Amino acid sequence: MPNNLTTYILDNGLTVYFYNDDTKHTIHAELVTKYGGKTKDFIYDGKEYHISDGIAHLLEHFLCEHGKAGNFLTLTGDELINSNAVTSSNMTRYYIDGVENMEKALNIMLTNIYNPIFTVENLEKVKKAIFEEIRRSNDRKFFHFNEKFYESLFHKTDFRSVIGTIKEIEDLDLETVKVCYNAFYRPTNQFLIIAGNFDKDKYLKQIKSFFASQKIENHETNLIDLKEPITIKNKYFKVYKETSDTYTSIRYKIDIRHLSPRERLNLESSIHNYLTINFGYSSLIRKKLEDDKIITDGISYFTNFQDDFMICSIGAYNINSDIFIKTIQDEINNKTFNKELFELEIKQTLTNFITRFDYLSSIVMPFMENIVTYNYPYLDEAKDFDIPFEKYKKIINSLDFSNYTIGELIDPKYKDKTTDLN
Repeated sequence: MPNNLTTYILDNGLTVYFYNDDTKHTIHAELVTKYGGKTKDFIYDGKEYHISDGIAHLLEHFLCEHGKAGNFLTLTGDELINSNAVTSSNMTRYYIDGVENMEKALNIMLTNIYNPIFTVENLEKVKKAIFEEIRRSNDRKFFHFNEKFYESLFHKTDFRSVIGTIKEIEDLDLETVKVCYNAFYRPTNQFLIIAGNFDKDKYLKQIKSFFASQKIENHETNLIDLKEPITIKNKYFKVYKETSDTYTSIRYKIDIRHLSPRERLNLESSIHNYLTINFGYSSLIRKKLEDDKIITDGISYFTNFQDDFMICSIGAYNINSDIFIKTIQDEINNKTFNKELFELEIKQTLTNFITRFDYLSSIVMPFMENIVTYNYPYLDEAKDFDIPFEKYKKIINSLDFSNYTIGELIDPKYKDKTTDLN
């Protein structure tokens, strides 16, 4: 696929990426701040801060609903623009997507992001909306399950959830919100992406004109390295929540601090292929566990990166956690490789890569992840996924799977009948 990406760095330090595709009718724009739920420990203007969960997410709501332009989502919706904002563990995104009126929508979005109206009254309004989100989250059985995994995997990193708890949000004061905004919502910690069918010179002129009219304060912010140990904190835990079958998951904490950005991307691709081949829908392990009636609904797996660690998760609804975990551990420790299946998976990966160009959001999202998660500000290319079999084996064999936590989600009616896994 042609690489139609151009990059500009404004005088204020904001990086602007333009991806032109004249075959599309739409335009997609995102303003990304490298500040998410796990960004909690930092030094701002010489003072050390250790903040609670939920502030990045609260700021997302605040800027959408209480900026100088008004309610960003309502105003852009009135212009028939699809818009929203999302906070994840490592970034906050504000985006618009449409055909017409996009320049107006972009101005509304930027106006709100850089001109919040910080008042106690507005903060209380935002808190009420977030309380409802938290209550809904508390009803989801996997919400607390995932929180317990964070507690068990990490010693010093106390991030549990993007949304926070009701008490954390209740206790949040306006001054702390303003500190977090000033610390991270600065152009040098952000980037803007515009993709689709548009005149980039026209948009660049608009963006420069907008920032020329803004008074953005300069503050010094540095993240604190907590020096998280490579070991896990707790080997095993249980969560009791109403569930049809027991769900058991093992999560490996893998040290990757020695890997370069490009090597981390290669790892992401390789581990995805490895998990799909060995634990996916067509895998022999899945079939055997189902035939033996050990698992009841397939095997789920995913990976995510947190600072200098990759977390690899494998889980399933099951009727025998001991057998399920032993089966997974045997495969992980033995590391079997099948070249034929690997080559089929590579073909599927390349097909998925090609089809992502059908949708602008499917191009933009992996690019944002490259920047924020891997510090790799480049578009993916087909060759990035076409990893040779021997290199793939070397990458997987280099991983240390010795640090892991096992979690069980169990219906309370079985509380007195469970035993710890060893």
